[in-house]
Amino acid sequence: MQEYCNECGMKINEKDKFCGECGAEILKESSQDFYEETKNADSRINELLQKFGGALLLFAGGIGLVVGSILVLHGLSNQSWTWYIESFGFTIFEQLDNILTTAWGLFTIMFSATALIGGFDTLAKKYWGTAILGSILGLFAFGPYFIITILCLCALILTTLSKSEFNR
Repeated sequence: MQEYCNECGMKINEKDKFCGECGAEILKESSQDFYEETKNADSRINELLQKFGGALLLFAGGIGLVVGSILVLHGLSNQSWTWYIESFGFTIFEQLDNILTTAWGLFTIMFSATALIGGFDTLAKKYWGTAILGSILGLFAFGPYFIITILCLCALILTTLSKSEFNR
């Protein structure tokens, strides 16, 4: 129970519901406790959203690095993705296919690395901007069935919702 009115500072009795001086309602401890508990629950929810978003970014970035590495290695090999190119003897298309596969792999690695950095910043609660940038650039790291893009989109939503948890 409070001893003084929050509005005017006048001393009040324990049984009073309103201040005798200004008429302000006197909040009981249970009302104040409920307010604090609600505030703490919101903070816990935001913290869970932030941690889950960071974990999604790390997972998506890891998948992207693996997929990008496979694409680069395949592009640097002399094997083509398409069997019909070899059957017609178009070697220029085979070389173009390998160059595009290597480039696609390099871009996937680059965007996935950005997602990883964003994931680490999200879990460390450091820079909200870096976390958002990692989520956005991770959207362009294409993988099988767009799983990386979907994970980064979910992480972007969760990171945006948990902005209050970040230090900067």
